[in-house]
Amino acid sequence: MTRQRKKAINQEIDRNMKRAFEELLQEPVPDRFADLIERLRQEETTPPGSGAEDISDTGNSSTDT
Repeated sequence: MTRQRKKAINQEIDRNMKRAFEELLQEPVPDRFADLIERLRQEETTPPGSGAEDISDTGNSSTDT
C-alpha cells in the first residue's frame, strides 16, 4: 500500500470518527445521569455537619439502621 493511499484511508477514518462523536454530543444526557450530577453538585455545596442527610441509592438515610 502506498503512502498516499494510507494517508487517504487515515483521513477517511478521521472524518468518520469526528462525525460519530459529533452526533453523540448532540444526544441529550439521560435523566439518571442528570439526576446524579445534580446530587453531586448539591453535596459539593452543602457544608459538612449542616444537618443535610446523606441519601444512598436505596433512598434511605445513612443514619437509619
